[in-house]
Amino acid sequence: MLRHRHRSLGAAHSCHLVPPAALPKSSICVSVTATTVESFIHEIEEVERAGADIVELRLDYIKDFDTERDLARIMASCSRPYIVTFRPQRGEVLGAEA
Repeated sequence: MLRHRHRSLGAAHSCHLVPPAALPKSSICVSVTATTVESFIHEIEEVERAGADIVELRLDYIKDFDTERDLARIMASCSRPYIVTFRPQRGEVLGAEA
């Protein structure tokens, strides 16, 4: 099941699950990877207009992301089901030798 609306990364927000039967058999998921909150919200609007069924919110791409300040605003801007991804070590391979 996908989480839709407010899924918290620390702050208290409400959320509900979207049952798989509520989604089309084939869904298109588009990742949003902007580096500022403003451009992130703009990209969410663009992928929704383009017809994405699900939006992956790659919060780890946002420079100076602050959960308390930014998370609720970003999630509120997304009207489609979404997946929240935050990988603090994005782009690094753990344990890899240089």
